[in-house]
Amino acid sequence: MPDFQPDRCSSQLAGMECLAEVHVFGSFCSAMYHKGSDLDLTLMGRWRDRHGHPLDMHQLSPTDTAAMLYRIKHALVNRRVAAADPLNPPTVINARVPVLTYTDGVLGLHVDITLCNHNGAFKSRFIWELAQFDKRFEIVFRLVKLWAEGAGLNDPKNGTLNSWSLTQMVST
Repeated sequence: MPDFQPDRCSSQLAGMECLAEVHVFGSFCSAMYHKGSDLDLTLMGRWRDRHGHPLDMHQLSPTDTAAMLYRIKHALVNRRVAAADPLNPPTVINARVPVLTYTDGVLGLHVDITLCNHNGAFKSRFIWELAQFDKRFEIVFRLVKLWAEGAGLNDPKNGTLNSWSLTQMVST
């Protein structure tokens, strides 16, 4: 795993009234990452609104979640954590689960940040446990994932299968 420290991201959010913890999930957590994998982070906890009142992140609407991700985006750009890449600028995607995507300016890793993604953390742990239980799973999963990526079928942002779907295919 590349030398990413979640505390680095936490420290960048310190001046933004963020009372959250940064958690790694996805392929880096399940140990199924490869050279081109992105780093999935989720913030869990509380945030202070503009009046200083603490808000539980899991209670935010998708609109409020996206607004918070825009604030995080601006902070990461201003503090030069997010690389200033005109071809791949930091972006907030207003999907079912809003996500901030950027490239880390130091490590060059593509990073996705969500808020309170408990399901993602659970699924990552499940995949890791499954791989520990049966060593064949990791081999077959990696083959299926490479096939799906090569066939253009592993790009959920464009309506195709996500890694969890591939996990379900392999595990059945």
